[in-house]
Amino acid sequence: NIFYGKLASMLDAFNEVKKTTEIADDVKLEVSTSDNSTTFRWTYMFEGIEAPSKCVVLGYEKGFLKYFINNWDYYKIGSTSVNLSEEEAIDIAIGNAENFSWKMQSGNKTIEVNRFNVTQAMVIKTLFSTSVNIDNARNKDAPLTMYPMRYLWVSLDKFYPGNVYGIEVYIWADTKEVFHIQERFSTLPVPDDLIAKIEDCTMKTTEGQLPITDVKPNFLLNGQIVVPIFSMIMLATILILRYKKNKIYW
Repeated sequence: NIFYGKLASMLDAFNEVKKTTEIADDVKLEVSTSDNSTTFRWTYMFEGIEAPSKCVVLGYEKGFLKYFINNWDYYKIGSTSVNLSEEEAIDIAIGNAENFSWKMQSGNKTIEVNRFNVTQAMVIKTLFSTSVNIDNARNKDAPLTMYPMRYLWVSLDKFYPGNVYGIEVYIWADTKEVFHIQERFSTLPVPDDLIAKIEDCTMKTTEGQLPITDVKPNFLLNGQIVVPIFSMIMLATILILRYKKNKIYW
């Protein structure tokens, strides 16, 4: 297969093995090293957008091959069109976040929070993703087909019931369709002055347990997205906004 010859040829320029990144056409090569190990990772890339799962990886330890991963042929690229700008993605994310609601369990009651204050949004990642983990797959005949996606983080002004401090929004960059949205919560203790008061939000309470299917972990697309420590970002953002309100700028 001449494709693997292309991957091998990207190593020709190396006089020594060291940490580096090389890009040739639609392939990105990342070399990482430590005292005893070296990893070569080739990943599909199109105009700066990566498909993290579509990769070939060689891992060596103490000079011996430790592992070999080849997912390249499993994942197909369904579209390379990016019709959604970051500015438009932010507007779409904020609009959807403002109309979003989440549920939480309190004893034998289910509480739905459906009104809160959204502050701002930012694009965290733009990459190729499958639709394996969502209810409505884009290509049911080929669920591992990948499409460009923008992942956004919408921040809230406070921590709301359930320690929710943000909304995650996932949008297909070629069709502009929101295909997943969910709350982001903190498992860390929150200072009392950063917790929203009852009058800051609207809650609807119903009797009964929350269905198990409604309890979902934070959404990760096949391990493709490494989410930053948003609790720290949120705390910093709130403090900055408070200082600005008092005309003290950082």
